[in-house]
Amino acid sequence: RAQVLDRASLAKDAWRIETWYANNGYFSSKIHGWEIITVREGNPAKDKPKIVRVVGYVDEGKVSTIRKINWKGLKRTGSAFITLIRRKAAIKPGEPFNVDAVRETEGMLLNQLHDMSHGFATVTTTVDAYPEENVVDITVHAKPGPPCRFGPITVTGDYDIPESFVRAELTIKEGRAFRAATLAETQRRLFSLGVFSMVNVVPDLSRRKEKIIPI
Repeated sequence: RAQVLDRASLAKDAWRIETWYANNGYFSSKIHGWEIITVREGNPAKDKPKIVRVVGYVDEGKVSTIRKINWKGLKRTGSAFITLIRRKAAIKPGEPFNVDAVRETEGMLLNQLHDMSHGFATVTTTVDAYPEENVVDITVHAKPGPPCRFGPITVTGDYDIPESFVRAELTIKEGRAFRAATLAETQRRLFSLGVFSMVNVVPDLSRRKEKIIPI
């Protein structure tokens, strides 16, 4: 449906567009302005508004590529693990910078650390952009934390089947090494029962000193 022209919104839209370009590696992109083109004159007597077309002018600039990627905090995981992470990472040296690829890499690394029993692992990323050189340096900071084990398992929710039926589908076993894949498999099996509209398998990260993660 037609929208009333709000010139103040155009300034916000310009900022949003420039932000989108920056998130995709175009750090020097600029919106140079908007042109309001009349498509049809209005007729106040017939209560018909003026119809316009809005054209924005963008200078994209050059895209910045990833110059180097530094992986911090992974020495103790071993060279084979680091090689695996570099191979599976969505960010690669020489490729255009993309913030979604950075977030995807963070999630992938965190999941891999969780599958190595590092249930308290954290992953953050620092991006240093050099628009004048059209390059970006990325540093991925990982804190694996200690290896952990599954703690007690609590089943909660509003459901009409015996709890024993639910527990029969659990692949999580108290005392065994914490694994993200085990959480995902349990969630899949519970949802496949066909009696739940939603299933959440949530780790309790409050017992760090004990290296135990209740579920």
